[in-house]
Amino acid sequence: MNPILRKILVFCLEFVPLFLGCLWLYFVVMPHYQPLTLSTANMVTERMSPPTRIESSGRLRLKSFVFTPERGDRFLESWGTTTVHLVFLSLALVPALMLATPAPILARFRLLGVGLLLVFLGHVLALIVMTRGIYALRQTPGTLYWLWAVRIAYTSGQVVSATVGVLLTWRYWVPRSGAEGPADS
Repeated sequence: MNPILRKILVFCLEFVPLFLGCLWLYFVVMPHYQPLTLSTANMVTERMSPPTRIESSGRLRLKSFVFTPERGDRFLESWGTTTVHLVFLSLALVPALMLATPAPILARFRLLGVGLLLVFLGHVLALIVMTRGIYALRQTPGTLYWLWAVRIAYTSGQVVSATVGVLLTWRYWVPRSGAEGPADS
């Protein structure tokens, strides 16, 4: 069998059960993970002008506010569970992708650690873009780059997963020319 086809087959066979396990863990971890990402995002957005914040309004629901001296706290937007799952989906996808990568086991765990750190930063960035983007769209409706930024933030669960997966694991998939390396593991 062709080595790359073998890698793909083994990856698929490992990915499916790993993803199902990670999906179950996603629902267990999410109530503890969401406040951490919200507080980190708020550390940034509360220092911007005007300050904005995003907070949890129940299980997997979010609301954002802007503070202005004239009007105080003003409601901006709320996001339901569907949007929250779309944003945070990479918390289940990336661990499964990293652990199913055709690499030595220690390399997989190293990829997992780096991948989860990048996922966390991606989630914080998505929350910041969602909050600031909605505020900017309230100020100047129809601004194309804010519309795109908010749409990308809404799908960041998939975008972050694909980006982190490709950036961290490409060397285990692409054969190196003339030398033994990670792709030959």
